[in-house]
Amino acid sequence: MGILIEEMKRVVAPHLRAVSDEMVLTLSASGTADDVAARISALFKAGLKQAVLFPLAVDGDASGAIPRMIEALS
Repeated sequence: MGILIEEMKRVVAPHLRAVSDEMVLTLSASGTADDVAARISALFKAGLKQAVLFPLAVDGDASGAIPRMIEALS
């Protein structure tokens, strides 16, 4: 697994410089469930037609991240 992670870092690292903080803030939603819901709502009001949600498991519980996200945003 360590080799895969190191290879991902090697491949991704050069591209990270091409993604500005402004791009991340413009194209993402983060924070509390209320923050994320408000941001997604604002994006839809601005014309967004479809959103892809990808929760990060900050507590290490990747299998529970999606159900928790659905519950929080419902």
